[in-house]
Amino acid sequence: MVKSRDPTVEEARTMDQGDESPGAAYMRILKEFCSTGSEDALYRASLLSHEFIAAGIPPDEIVGLHTTAVQEVVKPYDPRGLVASQQMLLEVMIAYGVRYSEYAEFRLAEAKKQAEAEHSRADEATRAEQARLELLAVIGHELATPLTVARGNVSAIRRFLADNHQLSHDVSTRAVDAEVAIERLLNLREELMAASRNEVRSLELAPLNVQNAVTRAVKWAEPSAQEKGLRIVLESPEERCHVVGDPDALQSIFGNILSNAVRYTPSGGTITVRTKVIDSQVLVEIQDTGIGLSREAKERLFQRFYRAEEARQMASWGLGLGLAIASELAQSLGATVSAEGEPGSGCTFTVSFPLAVDTQE
Repeated sequence: MVKSRDPTVEEARTMDQGDESPGAAYMRILKEFCSTGSEDALYRASLLSHEFIAAGIPPDEIVGLHTTAVQEVVKPYDPRGLVASQQMLLEVMIAYGVRYSEYAEFRLAEAKKQAEAEHSRADEATRAEQARLELLAVIGHELATPLTVARGNVSAIRRFLADNHQLSHDVSTRAVDAEVAIERLLNLREELMAASRNEVRSLELAPLNVQNAVTRAVKWAEPSAQEKGLRIVLESPEERCHVVGDPDALQSIFGNILSNAVRYTPSGGTITVRTKVIDSQVLVEIQDTGIGLSREAKERLFQRFYRAEEARQMASWGLGLGLAIASELAQSLGATVSAEGEPGSGCTFTVSFPLAVDTQE
């Protein structure tokens, strides 16, 4: 996937020409991408998600725009053009789902202002909480369509590639990676939907080597870290460290904590991830050189929707849900998450699991 530097809606609007309609812009960029395979064209395609959200265009209409554009741009029986067009649709759809959180933040801010004008402080807090939960349900609902469409298209690409061996192995590998990413996004959607109901999604528990999940989480975090100029150091134990867990729950726990570390560590910093066994506990430590923790942050860090003032200053976006979800999932696995640190001196998150019987996976 193309690396994004998280542009604003205003910047996205200036990336394409004049008062061009979203459909015309989509068709023009699709034609360019099918012709040149330009990374810049794919990046500008992802920016169209801002336009679609701002214009209130739902996912099914985006698919309609795509179908029309493909009929105009891609020649019949052109397998490379088909693969390129599906890659562009996937990029736009995933960007649409991710960027929708920005729209949710705007809606949350507007709801909070209205509540402040109409109700007392106590009522405002209750209503704001309810509004956030409702918006989470909306986000989860809206993510369903683009993710389902994208997964279907990537599956179609893989089937096509299986019957057309002359196409490059690289394209096939990218399709597989995209399919794994979509499955991960679908699981994240389930976590959001569960959070909107003050629940934790159902888990399938089994003895697992926790280091496998740690390694996968680090691999997922590395592109964002590299883009920001950060270094991730992975220290793996010599022994196999088994815990009772759910593969995707473990991925969410470590992924959310790593995402937090990347977001709040300045460029040039280091994130160290280590796994160790002490007595009957498996400890996974994620240590960063970021902004650290204030006294208030230590007390409220794992509360839903809480974001420390220093965190807001460094990154204005975010729902304040990642660490809360990580903590709740850990509790469901019989584990705990804790954090230590001082302002400006980085922090260390520790996930502590009961050691399980070593079992071949």
